Amino acid sequence: MKIKIALNSAPESQGANNLEEIVSKLQAKVEELAKDSAKMEELERDNAQLKLEIAELKLDNKNLKSRLENTVEDRDYDGERYDCFSTALYDGEIQYAWWEDRHGDPQYYWDGSHAGEHMCNCGLTGNCVDPTFSCNCDAEAPQWEYDACTIINRTALPITELRFGGLLFDAQKANHTLGALVCKGRASLDNPAGSCSSLRQAGHIRTGYYLIRTKKGRLDVVLCRMDLEDTDVEFQRDTGARIVEEGVYFDAYRTSTWTSISTMQFQGTEVNIGDAMAPSSGIFTAPLDGIYAFHIHFWTDTETTVTLRKNEETKAATHANDVYGAEDAQTPGQSVLLQLSAGDKVTVYLNDGEVLSNSNRYTHFVGYLLYPM
Repeated sequence: MKIKIALNSAPESQGANNLEEIVSKLQAKVEELAKDSAKMEELERDNAQLKLEIAELKLDNKNLKSRLENTVEDRDYDGERYDCFSTALYDGEIQYAWWEDRHGDPQYYWDGSHAGEHMCNCGLTGNCVDPTFSCNCDAEAPQWEYDACTIINRTALPITELRFGGLLFDAQKANHTLGALVCKGRASLDNPAGSCSSLRQAGHIRTGYYLIRTKKGRLDVVLCRMDLEDTDVEFQRDTGARIVEEGVYFDAYRTSTWTSISTMQFQGTEVNIGDAMAPSSGIFTAPLDGIYAFHIHFWTDTETTVTLRKNEETKAATHANDVYGAEDAQTPGQSVLLQLSAGDKVTVYLNDGEVLSNSNRYTHFVGYLLYPM
């Protein structure tokens, strides 16, 4: 079955006008969409900038809190003042005014450090305009009064918000002035600090490399990204570089012959920084975990074996063959690196033969800490 549709032809001029109208509307719509797109891009840029500014404000607030933590004498808002005309801070039932502390908790005291109380300076000194109230403004006197204060609660500052209300009538007036934050003194911190977080608390705000103490006796070189939050995994990055706080070096010597098949003892030390070597017993006790270097050398004219032991376990040995006389005496030696834990003991042991020495100190046992762990 065929369907026929009748089309009424319009005059050419009318069709042209309709086409122009359609094209004009399309152009207007395109321009409108372009403007909307431009506005959207601008909004996205503004949103990105706002997010950046919020992040910077959060970081600034964190750094400010860190500085406050590190200030011990005073942290206050100097010159805080509430001027009032027939306007109360508190009427006995309703708190019309409060401030929020660093944790977002409301506080109702207006001087000193009196958390949980409604208190002003005149109430503490007993000179309020009406002695039955704790604040001058609470009297709601039909005249200008004021309450001035200094907040010194170190755990509450900085003040993050101020809230005021209760002005129901035209005759009631009020004005609030918040002075500058004042910090004095400096807290005694570990020197050096134990982390990038404690460095931030000490007032360091620049990204860079710092020395921190993560373990007794050693300093670690770390990268502190002060532009990041403490919880960010990249905030503190270990470089692997270590520095020992107090050196461990010794050089023990003998000035006479040793023939006992036992741990060798020494008459003295040329160097004994850290006092880890006990020459009279011949025992070196590692004060720190780390990599240590040891060297032994001795003088002998007979077949002799000397070993270096860690906790009585042989770690290195040196041997001399028999010779024909003292004029052919030998000075053999040995070197070794050992990984030690604090408390490990290292000794030199004569297995057989004899070790010669005299005032020339031919026999030495040397050791030092290379790298703390």
